[in-house]
Amino acid sequence: LYSSPSSLTWSGSDAVVALYNAGFGVLGPYGDWIFQDVDLSKDTVCLVEVDGVRLTSPDSRLLLHRVPQNLLDMYEPGSIHPSSLLLGGDGGGDGDDDDGGVEDCLDALLDVYGEARLEVANAVRGRRGTREKMMEARVVGTLEKRGYYGTGKEWRRRFDGGRLADGFVADVMPSLAVSIGEYLGSGGVRGVMVQVSDLVDSNPGMDENELTHNVLKLVKGREKPGMHAVVARHLHEMGRKGAARQVLGVEKDSVGKVTAMCGMGMFKAAAQAAADDGDVDLIAFVLHEFERSFDGGRNRSAFYMGLAEFPRSMRGMVKVMAGEGERKEVKAMLVKAGDVVEAGNTVLKEYLEERAMGGEPEKKLEECKKIFALKPGTGWKERCEEEELLLKESARLDKTLGESFTPPPELTVVGLISAVVKHAGEDPRNSAVCFNEASALAKKFKLTDRRFLTAKLWALGESGQWGSFRAMSDPKTGVAKQINAATFAKVAYAHKQPKVEIARYVSLVQNKEARFRLFIEVGDFHGAAEEAVKSGERGWAEEVEGLAGAGAERAVVRGVLQQAGWLR
Repeated sequence: LYSSPSSLTWSGSDAVVALYNAGFGVLGPYGDWIFQDVDLSKDTVCLVEVDGVRLTSPDSRLLLHRVPQNLLDMYEPGSIHPSSLLLGGDGGGDGDDDDGGVEDCLDALLDVYGEARLEVANAVRGRRGTREKMMEARVVGTLEKRGYYGTGKEWRRRFDGGRLADGFVADVMPSLAVSIGEYLGSGGVRGVMVQVSDLVDSNPGMDENELTHNVLKLVKGREKPGMHAVVARHLHEMGRKGAARQVLGVEKDSVGKVTAMCGMGMFKAAAQAAADDGDVDLIAFVLHEFERSFDGGRNRSAFYMGLAEFPRSMRGMVKVMAGEGERKEVKAMLVKAGDVVEAGNTVLKEYLEERAMGGEPEKKLEECKKIFALKPGTGWKERCEEEELLLKESARLDKTLGESFTPPPELTVVGLISAVVKHAGEDPRNSAVCFNEASALAKKFKLTDRRFLTAKLWALGESGQWGSFRAMSDPKTGVAKQINAATFAKVAYAHKQPKVEIARYVSLVQNKEARFRLFIEVGDFHGAAEEAVKSGERGWAEEVEGLAGAGAERAVVRGVLQQAGWLR
């Protein structure tokens, strides 16, 4: 174990499996560590399953996974779950019957825990009826499992004092704590519960504020983490909900507070408290309990609508975990919560998926537009209207330009204009029609001249329409003045036009330093050197000489500089 593991793998969602040559170890969610000695082949690999991990080698197979909770409830030593009590032989008698099944169960429990438990069992058997014997022995087993160990004498003292019930306070299990108190005495939690019950029963007309004051006086001096939460739930179960809320407000333990809130149906407050605490497990617990409150999780629509009042971070978590079949409920939740943009983006994603699959996305786009209309001023509704118009224009051009026209897969205004311009190269006889359609699209979608002409220039270069490209560069057309003149050279260079042609486009740039930089960008070091000499910039000459490297380009540059007398 002092060596590093050969692999680390998740088992389920809360345990880690470490693989060694001599076996494997498992680290549980609460820091518990176990190691199993198994002869493993050096070729053993870990394959992750949905609920565990499979250790596989050429000659062996081993599946490691968590024991289901229902089996633990039933068979785990010390369990007081109803299914375990039933299995153990509790016939539900009057409590005085000497049921052999119960005695057998107690004997089996002793075998698990060893001979040291004999005094405990004898102490229990002598003071209770059959059901109580069973219950107490299992309670002791549960407490030992949680770290409450002791000799038989110590156990008897704890039984009599009733302090064992306090071990359950941190788990905020009031009904269980009360049940244990009934078997183990009247101290600890049980004592507080009895006093609170007597106070409520004997003062039915006491108002909530006075009741809260008196309850807090009873608890004072006996506070433990979760104590106020237990008392609050007890008050809630007795119908004194106002006092229960006030007492719960005093609780400092976040786990106890949140758990009690869920038990009292205060899910919105529990969600906020869990979100403020930042404990992911606590947040997940609240979501799970809230989901169960809706017909065991089956009423999905009501569950999602209720989440609209939860903190935004928790809604985001639910949105990520939601299945494909629950998109409708997620959108309704977001709209109700006021997250209009988030809801609209959810529909927008569905629209893009539908469009990518070649379906009919118009309905999704209409739904998206309606959602964004709920929050004007964001610009999203206008973007949907533009997208709607874009779909219509694409369908119209598909009919106008013929079957050979192919709209771009990523439908955008610039993309559609580029596709129309490129189509002119495939159908030269209708090139004028294509160019007119491209201009009409630019005006319809209110593109600036510079953006439209730049898109057209790149489309001409990509489709090899160099005649139309050169025509646009003619100074008489004035196009070069409306866009960045360097674009002509960059397009020509990107599509591998001759250097002479590229140099002609570079000359359209008026600023001399911009021309020099453009020559370097398009890889024309000869042109850059001549520009440096023409401008009388020796620093530029040194720069281009350094960039030209040690090959033929450098020789050309040096030749230009030598001819100018700048080299010895």
